[in-house]
Amino acid sequence: MVAVYGERRLGRTAVNKWCTSFCEGRLTISDLLRPGKAKIVITDYSIAPVDAMIRADGRVQTRDISDELNLCKGMVHHTIVHQHLQNSEVCTEWVPKHLTLDHQKH
Repeated sequence: MVAVYGERRLGRTAVNKWCTSFCEGRLTISDLLRPGKAKIVITDYSIAPVDAMIRADGRVQTRDISDELNLCKGMVHHTIVHQHLQNSEVCTEWVPKHLTLDHQKH
């Protein structure tokens, strides 16, 4: 197998698992559904309500946002608030990371 596929070949254990799966009746090589919460794609439709809640009340907690919008707390806090909206928490209030000139003067 190394001569044909190189170093990026499947290991013997992985080949045995695939063979067992197909012998048990598996028909496709695509991933099967896994238990647990489905991954939510972050779009403008999930970012806009979070932004609106923060603008309405700068002291809102990520737990309250996640409960209200039925989103994962970690996704709200790290991905939406910090990465997409670029806000950071200062004295328990959400403020933009990059202040405009008007904000800097006041």
